[in-house]
Amino acid sequence: MFKRLFGSLLPSKKSFLDRFDNEIAEIERLEAEFMHLTDDQLKDIVRNLKDEAIAGADLSGEIRNKSFALVKIASQRVTGRRPHKVQVLAGLALSTGKIAEMRTGEGKTLVAAMPSFLFALKGRGVHVVTVNDYLAQRDAADIGRIHEFLGLTVGVVVGGMDDFSRRAAYACDVTYATNSEIGFDYLRDNLRLEASQMVQRGHHYAIVDEADSILIDEARTPLIISSADEGKLGLYPVIDQMVKGLPDGSYMVDPKDQSVILNEDGADYVDERLEVTGITTRENKLHNGADLSISRAIDAALKAHKIFFRDKDYVVYDGKVMIVDSFTGRLQPDRRFSDGIHQALEAKEGVEINAETVTLTSITYQNLFRMYALLSGMTGTAETERDELEAVYKIETVVIPTNKPVQRVDEDDQVYLSEKAKIAAVIETVVEANGRGQPVLIGTSSIEKSELIAHHLTKAGFHRLSGAPDEATEKAFSVLNARNHANEAAIIAQAGLPGAITVATNMAGRGTDIQLGGHNAGEGESNLTAEAVVSAGGLLVIGTERNDSRRVDNQLRGRSGRQGDPGRTIFFVSLEDEIIQTYGKAIVGIARGLGLTDDAVIAHPIISKSIQQAQLRVEARNREIRLNVMKYDDIINEQRKAIREMRLDYMDTDDLREVVAEMRSEAVSYLCDNYLQDGMYPDEWDGEGLQDELITYLSLEFDIPAWLTEEGITASEVKARIMEGIRLRRQEVERAIGEDQIIVAEKTALMLALDKVWRKHNEELEELKASVGLRTVGQRDPIVEFRTDAFAMFQATLKEIGIEAAGNSMRIRPVVQMAA
Repeated sequence: MFKRLFGSLLPSKKSFLDRFDNEIAEIERLEAEFMHLTDDQLKDIVRNLKDEAIAGADLSGEIRNKSFALVKIASQRVTGRRPHKVQVLAGLALSTGKIAEMRTGEGKTLVAAMPSFLFALKGRGVHVVTVNDYLAQRDAADIGRIHEFLGLTVGVVVGGMDDFSRRAAYACDVTYATNSEIGFDYLRDNLRLEASQMVQRGHHYAIVDEADSILIDEARTPLIISSADEGKLGLYPVIDQMVKGLPDGSYMVDPKDQSVILNEDGADYVDERLEVTGITTRENKLHNGADLSISRAIDAALKAHKIFFRDKDYVVYDGKVMIVDSFTGRLQPDRRFSDGIHQALEAKEGVEINAETVTLTSITYQNLFRMYALLSGMTGTAETERDELEAVYKIETVVIPTNKPVQRVDEDDQVYLSEKAKIAAVIETVVEANGRGQPVLIGTSSIEKSELIAHHLTKAGFHRLSGAPDEATEKAFSVLNARNHANEAAIIAQAGLPGAITVATNMAGRGTDIQLGGHNAGEGESNLTAEAVVSAGGLLVIGTERNDSRRVDNQLRGRSGRQGDPGRTIFFVSLEDEIIQTYGKAIVGIARGLGLTDDAVIAHPIISKSIQQAQLRVEARNREIRLNVMKYDDIINEQRKAIREMRLDYMDTDDLREVVAEMRSEAVSYLCDNYLQDGMYPDEWDGEGLQDELITYLSLEFDIPAWLTEEGITASEVKARIMEGIRLRRQEVERAIGEDQIIVAEKTALMLALDKVWRKHNEELEELKASVGLRTVGQRDPIVEFRTDAFAMFQATLKEIGIEAAGNSMRIRPVVQMAA
């Protein structure tokens, strides 16, 4: 029956539906069988399933069917919601490591309860990944009731938690957390000195909610743990004033590549100003390769003024520059732009300039999520990114049919020559809808655009609410953007009230459905309110421009028509919109050639196709950026894995004295080989150089030059004397502090050395990454060049770890107790 019901809707996925047709029937049979059992009897079944799963039983057969049936019953008893067939199908897709594309309102949150319960039976932990702390807490509280009813433990990780609480949350059977919290906890665990300090316990199975947002959009920016580096903060205010004074025509802006380049006049102007302010000299000009930090600060200031815009890319909030996520419209208070751009923006906005950072450790989301033994995800829009998801994560996308037929009407774009005409048409459409009590959701691409729409709504006689409406209202509107994101859930929850008007900056991953008639509609007077909205045509969604990504447009459309509700969507486009001006200027010429007036609507297949082509070009460019980030990080990840395995091995070993002793021996051999070269006579050796190096690196003082005057002295004899000196020193220290303490001290010495050198290596890799692109001038592939140089640097780093650890171990001294 299931196959007959949905097979015609999704013929390309008929084989997938066929695969689970019998299994869904079996789950329903088991549900009927278990329905009359008591709560305790259900828990007895769970305990038996746990024993089988931990013993190694296959999770794709009988255990999965029973698990899904149990979750359906538990959900009905605890939440009053019973997963319907398409939710079960989506859950089965997740259990096989798929991305399930489900339309908005189809109940993705409840879907995750089934596969998360199934894999939690193994006792190795399941991570349910959300896009913000609010959703992590909400879903843990809601779905967690189902898990706990069935005897599982549930934890949640949010910002501000201490390590003890994090460790306890990750120790639970199911853990809800944001992608950034999981990523940063992994990085912090890579810096722990003891295994007992780590908070995570592995990466067994993950379900990623809003998978396209996390696995695609977020993948452009690596996660970085860094430390403060005061550097040359004083440069930024001076260079900011300099860039503000740049004459017109002295630079070129390329919005496609997000770059600003000084021409010869601009470079001359900058050199002159640098010399006047005393930052550089006449001989050390920008042209002649002045201090790279100066060039970097200038480049950052140029981008801050010409590429990054307030209320679009960032906001100034509470005296701080905060990044605005370009896809969700949310603030990212814990993130900062890199390469000095954040400091340049702080200088531009006249707020306190915070120290630059030095990378201690980093990872991309691509490599973070590829660590999971099995990865799955849910989203309303993934089909357009199917190829990238499969290429990067080896994960297939499956489109799940809707529970009820879609009634939403998606109208053709309304295209206008000018921005002014477009805005007028948007306001006219809103006025008409409001007059018949139809709720309207207006999507914008930035805070600036949302405020522009708000301004025109006010001019049209509407008044702005401070938050969400609490009842049906006329002539009023709410604004949702990064400035008032704290009211997000409340505003979206009531966006379906009769006559409600909501202006929202990007609608990706909001996590709250818009229900016709407002939330809690469905009984008594509320039900009448819902019926009034249905009669008015359901939710009207208006897009005020085409976004860079078709997915973002589809996410906006998807807010209307949930669960078979009526609805309507329409996009208004201007030929002055940024995407067309940047990527589709040919469209403007075509439109002008048609001889249309500014207020005329353009409806032509060529125009519509050209707009789509512009979006495809932006998507291709963004895809290239993400893949390029991944290519570099794949190289670094090979080294990261090697260092992580080394750290884990050291952390799991109680006594590392033999390892450290070998490092001391290798360090002595390395230093001696550098100064006592083969093929040279002893009187030609650099005894003073070796003596200085032994003091610097190993805190050892020997009279090497005197040794080299002895007749018949050999390099082997010198090494032997140094090693004997080390042995005597170690004996003395061990007698003074005891064997137990020397074991702890040498392990600490090794771990500190590993981390210090690895951090330095990370800094060098970042510098290499920033400079290797210049080698394209010599027709060399920067990725190949990066791999070659990074490998050589890593080999040197491994040697340096040994030398640093040897030096640390030689600086261990007894603690002198002061007299009271």
